[in-house]
Amino acid sequence: MNGVDEFGESWFGTGKNGWTVGRDPKAAKSIINEGSFIGKALELYCPAMETMSIDHDKLTGAIKSKYGKTAFDATNAITMPPLYVGAVVKESAASASKVATAASKGAKAAGSAVSKGGKAVLEAAKRLT
Repeated sequence: MNGVDEFGESWFGTGKNGWTVGRDPKAAKSIINEGSFIGKALELYCPAMETMSIDHDKLTGAIKSKYGKTAFDATNAITMPPLYVGAVVKESAASASKVATAASKGAKAAGSAVSKGGKAVLEAAKRLT
């Protein structure tokens, strides 16, 4: 596994498409801002944190736009643990899918090789008889 799944998210962030963990420093002061030392460390070394951050931003953004800043402030921290669990499940499913796909491709390739080898053996046996 290289850490990147087909949904564009990943087990570990790289910062290639920007940092996602933490608050936008222009919008709010926080000990964890996007691109800060702590934010980068969480994204680089904590599995599924980038996925959780993306999902968290979508959820809290929807809450803020529908119910306002007070609702956002009230739900910001408490939504992180269940979203983190969801992110781990999402990344696990993506990894399992990749493993299954790779195994299926390997089995097909092996079956094809065995089939070709079997035909060659049969043809050689026919020539000997």
